[in-house]
Parts: sequence; structure tokens; C-alpha cells
Amino acid sequence: MRKKKTDFSNLIDFTDGSGDICLIVHPAGKISDYLISPSVEKMTGYKPEEIASRPEHFYSLVFEEDFSIIKENWLTLQNDKKINSVNFSYRITTRSGTVSWLHEFLTVERDPVFSEITEQKSIILNVTKLKNNESELIKSVASLRELNTAKDKFISIISHDLRSPFTTLLGFSEILLHESDISEDEKVEYLQYIYDSSKSQLDLINCLLDWSRLQTGRIKVEPVRLNVKSVVSTAITPLTAEAVRKNIDVRIDIPQDLYINADERLIGQTLLNLTSNAIKFTPEGKEIYISSGRFKEGMIEII
Repeated sequence: MRKKKTDFSNLIDFTDGSGDICLIVHPAGKISDYLISPSVEKMTGYKPEEIASRPEHFYSLVFEEDFSIIKENWLTLQNDKKINSVNFSYRITTRSGTVSWLHEFLTVERDPVFSEITEQKSIILNVTKLKNNESELIKSVASLRELNTAKDKFISIISHDLRSPFTTLLGFSEILLHESDISEDEKVEYLQYIYDSSKSQLDLINCLLDWSRLQTGRIKVEPVRLNVKSVVSTAITPLTAEAVRKNIDVRIDIPQDLYINADERLIGQTLLNLTSNAIKFTPEGKEIYISSGRFKEGMIEII
């Protein structure tokens, strides 16, 4: 008994006029009966008859990199007789050269005796907007994760750096309070350490405030002409006590006539942080060497 041909006119009418959905029906071995809804022209820029005349029909528009997805799903249908439908996504290049993301729901009819595929029906949806939204969402999630990681790292650094000056403040304050036999010169020296550490603490808090302003775009950079040697010397002065405690000699080798244009406070904070890290990770009794020179036209480097 001959199988009655399915009437797809209602489905064709349903997809007609839409640029986001099309229907393809392809009886096996009957190229003349290849049926594709007119809506494919809005989706791809090609008329149904143009696609039907192409060597691989609709799949001739698929990205070469994505063709393996189609092949893999077809092999699944051919090798597993119990599976009659699959769905998958891929990209196509439209007539205008733009890239569109499509999602295809592919269903097959099988011969009742041998289970061979006799007909394939595809409903194809244009999911470009969804894919673009998904891509933006992935980027947003990645950005939020990066911000969260930066926040955690920042809090960890700030917690450590804000605590460090208090070691000096408490240590020398305790000596001044409880040691009665120290000389006036020693008292002045310890008070100087306390002063320097207090100033360092204030600088760190200013760093925190500046970081907050940078995140909100409220910080104003005001570059001025600065002497490099003077800037470096001023920046590392608050770290003298810390270097002395570790018996570290900080040497500066910078020409007196070297100048830069920079924001004095921001460049100072940068030099303070870098030198503080150098002191932190330099073994006791060693040396820190700070030098600077012209790197190339219009630029200098500080090492």
C-alpha cells in the first residue's frame, strides 16, 4: 500500500512572512520533491529555488567549522534506528555576507520494514538575537567574576598593608612608654619612625580613596613637570623605618636633571607601593637599587 503524501501547506502558511522560522521537507532520493518555505528568503537572502539548486541545498550555507555538528547528528540518525529526531545549532553566511545563528529541529520518517530514512523534515529557527544576548551575558558574568576577584585581592592587599604601619607605631610607642633609660636622641629617632609610619598609613588610606574614585571615574589626573630623583626620594621616605628594621640599604641612582610630566600624588603612590614590596621581599642585610633613565623618545623608565 502506497503511503499518502503529507500535506505541509498549513505549515508553509504558518512560516510564510516570517524571517525567524522556515520549514524544509526532503524526501530521500526525490530531489524534485524538495520543499522549502518562502520564509527562507528573509532568513538567508536566497529564494527557495536557489537553495534547492545548490549542491548541498540549505547546508551549503553552513560555516565550514560547524558542518561537523550536522554530520555528527546525521550519523546518529542513521546508526541508531530508534532515534527519529535531533536538534542542533550552527552558523550560516547569508547572501549579504552577515552571519546568522540557526537552531534546527530535524525529524525523519522511516521505512516500517527496514527502518531506512525515507523523509526528513526540518524546522529552522533564527536564534541570532538569543545567541548575541547569550554572548553578552557570558561576557557580563566573566566581567563580574573578574571584578569580584579583583575586589577580594584588593581587600587582601589593603588589609595587609593597612596593618603593617601599626607594627612600627605600636612597637616604638611601647618603647617610649615603658623604657625609662633611653636617650633623648633615641627618643627623637623613635618619634621620627612613628611619624613616618603615621604618614605612610595616611598615604595608604589616600590610595584606598583614590582607588574608589578610579572605580567611579571621579579621580582627576593633573600632570605637572616633576624632578624624578626628588619624586622618588619623597615617595620612599615613609619606608625608611621598615628598611632600617631589616638592615636593608635603599640606594638611589638617578640623574639630577631628569624630569617627567606626571600626577605627583599618583606617581608617588605607585613608587611607594613598589618600593614597599621590594623591602617586603628583600632578605635582611641586602640592598635595593633604584635607578632611572631615558627609555626612548618622550619616555623614561624607573627600575
